Amino acid sequence: MMNSMPTDLIVEIFSRLAAKSVAVCCCVSKLWASILNSQDFRELFLTRSSSRPRLLFAIQGTYNNIWRFFSSPQPHYSSDKSSHEVTADSYMKYLEDMRPYFCSYASGLMCFRQSRWIRKEMELYIVHVICNPSTGQYDLLPKLILNYFGDSTSFLGFDPVDRQFKVMFTDYNVQRIITLRSGELRWRNIQCSLPHQGPNEGICINGILYYSGFTGVSWPYSRILVCFDVRSEEFNFIEEEEVVECFNGFLINYKGKLGSVKTYYDGYTLQLRMWVLEDVEKQKRLEYVYNLPKNKFFGGTVSVVGMTARGEIVLISDYTYLVLYFYYFNPESNTLQSLTIQGLCNFRISDVKVFVDYVEDLRFDVMKTS
Repeated sequence: MMNSMPTDLIVEIFSRLAAKSVAVCCCVSKLWASILNSQDFRELFLTRSSSRPRLLFAIQGTYNNIWRFFSSPQPHYSSDKSSHEVTADSYMKYLEDMRPYFCSYASGLMCFRQSRWIRKEMELYIVHVICNPSTGQYDLLPKLILNYFGDSTSFLGFDPVDRQFKVMFTDYNVQRIITLRSGELRWRNIQCSLPHQGPNEGICINGILYYSGFTGVSWPYSRILVCFDVRSEEFNFIEEEEVVECFNGFLINYKGKLGSVKTYYDGYTLQLRMWVLEDVEKQKRLEYVYNLPKNKFFGGTVSVVGMTARGEIVLISDYTYLVLYFYYFNPESNTLQSLTIQGLCNFRISDVKVFVDYVEDLRFDVMKTS
């Protein structure tokens, strides 16, 4: 019966489904697979998904390092105080044989990495894994061979102009980069005027990758804020101590600008202090302070996990078991919405990574070489 329906109507119906359901439908028939794998449908699906962003959870196994991915709807904005309860949908588990650790996220894709040492060949190398939680697809990048032991960090960035993903690897003296969806998939050295290391996870906003780092080979180290342009592959550094200290908290996307939020407790009140980087070159920043009653939160203490495009600061309860408690604080209306997530497996809250405003995307051609 579906085969007799107009193609436009079939596309309209499928574009409203979840990514997991679309993946299942691809296996029904060759006709459906050809429609759902077409570039036009994937672009339409992305457009629809962008209007209904979700919460994404990446949960690492306590003992086996297996990663599991779940997703749930986000609450719609309400000017009134309200609470919601939803059930998380399971995407899938994978990377079971790799056992890598998470290093970065950008525009719907995740990057994992794992260091390997082959004693027989006396070779040390790093394997990077790029995956799409929506579709369950993942691929390994060309291995990055090292000739030394030492601390290093990898970041995934996205250039919205050329619509390209890049993985940047950095240790104190060497920075390398690889461009996905390119004609030649290989690691390249890039120039950096200031040797540094970046021990923290970064955030990519409008093609700029931000992360907190430090310089110096011995104590005391100097903290810096690194701003890396994914498209031009150029570094910019903020070294002013007061500015760097402000952005040493949880990094967020504040309406297209870099923001940082820190939490403080005095026993009765939760204080949120937020800084927004208004101008990178002038190092101009704005500061906001919000005070919330501590008894509004389950378990008392919470951590910041992100900010929505609507400008809501998203918090998660630090004390939870089988159920996740989220809170959406809107600074403009001074309202607080709560969200309870059911349907998750046993986990430790320290093993959960949360991504706000996650958009399901069916496209996955990161290994494209032509």
